[in-house]
Amino acid sequence: MVEININPFKFTFHMVKSLIQIFQKSKIKARLYFILLLLFIPLFFLFALTILTQNRAINFGAKEISGLNYNNKVIRVIGILQKLSFLVNAEGFRIKNDTNKFTEMESNQKAVLLELKKEQAESIEQLFSDSENQLFLTSERIKTLRAQNEELQINLQANDYILIIKNIDQILLSLFDLNTYVGDSSNLILDPDLDSFYLMDITLIKLPILIQKINELDNLFFKILEAGKFESELTIKLFCKTSELNSALEQTQMSFQAAYKYNANVKTKLNSQIVADWKYFEALQSFSTSISNPNTPNKSLPSIENIKALSSASQNSIQEIYKLAAYQQKNLLEKRISGFRTEQITYSIIIVILLAIVIFLQILIIKSITDPLIETSEKFSLLAEGNLNQRIDYKGSDEIGILSSSINFFIEYLSNLIRIINQQHKESTQLFEQISIMTSQLTESTHNQSSSTEESAAALEEISASFMKIARSISQES
Repeated sequence: MVEININPFKFTFHMVKSLIQIFQKSKIKARLYFILLLLFIPLFFLFALTILTQNRAINFGAKEISGLNYNNKVIRVIGILQKLSFLVNAEGFRIKNDTNKFTEMESNQKAVLLELKKEQAESIEQLFSDSENQLFLTSERIKTLRAQNEELQINLQANDYILIIKNIDQILLSLFDLNTYVGDSSNLILDPDLDSFYLMDITLIKLPILIQKINELDNLFFKILEAGKFESELTIKLFCKTSELNSALEQTQMSFQAAYKYNANVKTKLNSQIVADWKYFEALQSFSTSISNPNTPNKSLPSIENIKALSSASQNSIQEIYKLAAYQQKNLLEKRISGFRTEQITYSIIIVILLAIVIFLQILIIKSITDPLIETSEKFSLLAEGNLNQRIDYKGSDEIGILSSSINFFIEYLSNLIRIINQQHKESTQLFEQISIMTSQLTESTHNQSSSTEESAAALEEISASFMKIARSISQES
């Protein structure tokens, strides 16, 4: 096998040299359009980069909305499970014997329980079947939630309230973990804008924590009712959970105040509802604080009706607040996406217009360079054919104008020179004609003179002959 060693530097050098030679052999117009093409390459990449950046921001916001929509479903399931947990706890407490089975259940409670069972099963199944679950639910999470839900359904059929409460607590923990996971994987936790960041903090972190603390308080209330007294361990736990609830309420309020600070519209649309609903949290907070305080005199066990009223009102209120906050957050995200799309379209239109203007101006510039050169080339072709009547009509003061003036001056100089040569040729021809005539006349005169000379010579010879005869005659006579 023959190995071919190619030096990349030499190869590149020869390629560049070949391109330069091709470039030099091409016409000037082609070179200028090639330069225009080279100008468009970075502009095209800049345009593409702008579009891609805007698309990333749009996709980022769209994923946030998907996560928010999915968490809405998760929080709804959590609310249903809380209601189911409270009802099971209440009915379990009413059991008169220790069989862990429901005995005497009021007909309306049975109807509520059946409705909650159905709603819970449908809401859980909706989390699995929703198209957005592919973005946020891993196969492991689906498997875990399905197993927990199936176990809950079995225990609901068996009316085993202890196992039901245990199953509900397990599912709640999985759902709270899912809520956090959705926030992380859907970019909600990375929300870059302050106007929606604090709403994200409320819907993703603060309100779910508040829901969790209320559920834990409900379970403690029922444990105290089952114990029939305020045991020290339960009282300490209740005190700790109450403190955690107070802290969660305070932090939630702070987040709402921060959200109002950065978005006045949110305050207008949320504040009245939150003020109306916050009293239920304060009532639950006050009730829990009073029975968890060891210094409270004459403490009595809470009644189921009292717990139900406080817990139900708090759960309903927190669901309403969550819906409102999530709705406002979704509106802000949609406005942001709409703004990005508008910017994208605007930038695209501006860039296209600018490109069109640049192309138009570049073509004008190229034509302003090439047209005079083409005309000059044509004039030189006519000049080479001997036509000196052509002139370059270019009035610019640039290099082409200077070249055109020089060429026009050169053509004028050649015309004048040829005119002078022609004039001199004409004069020379006339002079030669005159010389010819004069030569002819001189030849004729010379010929005439030669004839006269011959006649004179003949006359002289005759005279000389006469003189000779006279001389001979004289000689003879003498």
